[in-house]
Amino acid sequence: MQNKDIFFIISNFNTDPEYYLNYCSDYLIYDQSNQDPVKAVLREKYQKIQFVQNTGHNLSDYFRFFHENWDNLPETMLLAKGNMIGRHVSLEFFERVIGNRVLTHLYDDRAYKEIPGVSSQLYDGRSEEHTSELQSLMRI
Repeated sequence: MQNKDIFFIISNFNTDPEYYLNYCSDYLIYDQSNQDPVKAVLREKYQKIQFVQNTGHNLSDYFRFFHENWDNLPETMLLAKGNMIGRHVSLEFFERVIGNRVLTHLYDDRAYKEIPGVSSQLYDGRSEEHTSELQSLMRI
C-alpha cells in the first residue's frame, strides 16, 4: 500500500522504523538512538538516515528537515515517530488515514469527549476547536 506522493520524515529513537517503508516511496530518518547495537543495524539497513543529537524531542527533527529543505519541500509529508504505530495509533487507524490530503493528527484518542459548540471530532485524526468558547469554559 505505497503512497508514492507522500514523503515520510521519521524521527526515531532505539527502534527500527522499517514498517513505514511499506507506505511510502521516499523517506528520511533522523535517528536519535543511544544504543550502539540499534544504530549499527540502522546504519547497515538504511541509506536515507541521519544520526543526530538526542534532544528528547521529535519536533527538533521535523524542524531540521523544514530548515534544510525549505526551498524544496515535498508537496505532501508525513511526520512520524519511529514507534508511533502501536503506541499512539493503531495500525488500523494509520491505514485508514494515510490517504488523507489535509492536516491529520496521527494520534488516536478513543477517550476523546466532544464539548458541544466548543470542540468536535470531524473525522479520524481531524478535530475542530473554537478557542474563545473553550477559554470561557476554562475561565481563562
